[in-house]
Amino acid sequence: MKKSSFIIDIIATFFYSGFFPLGPGTFASILTTLILFFLPTLSFIFSISSILILTIIGLFVSDVYAKTNGQHDPSQVVIDEVVGMWISLLLVPKSIITFLIAFLLFRFFDIVKPYPINKFEKLPGGWGIMLDDILAGLFSFLFVHIFIYFLS
Repeated sequence: MKKSSFIIDIIATFFYSGFFPLGPGTFASILTTLILFFLPTLSFIFSISSILILTIIGLFVSDVYAKTNGQHDPSQVVIDEVVGMWISLLLVPKSIITFLIAFLLFRFFDIVKPYPINKFEKLPGGWGIMLDDILAGLFSFLFVHIFIYFLS
């Protein structure tokens, strides 16, 4: 395995959590969920701005990491799960149940990749790595908010 730069590795693997031996994507999603659960409530504008910035950075670092390692979508790259999970949790009330539902929905859409998510993962480089998880996050966002609507 070739070596990319330290900063590329740190960001692409979300502080090396992508090297977790069992389900690195699930592990990164759990970490993101826990971080957002225990942080003070973030404003919508801050969250959207952060997601956009992280997406742009993620497109670049995941592309460089994948090319450096000669893989289409290396399992160590989990910045896409961080972005997708954060999208899933946008405007979700802080409770264990709602965060758990958002987490489960995101993992479902990210793993099963129903149409059209499966089309986006085939895009080259960082685009394919990031966009399928962004779309999985958007699907999760939609379904978790439908669930919250019908519960209230």
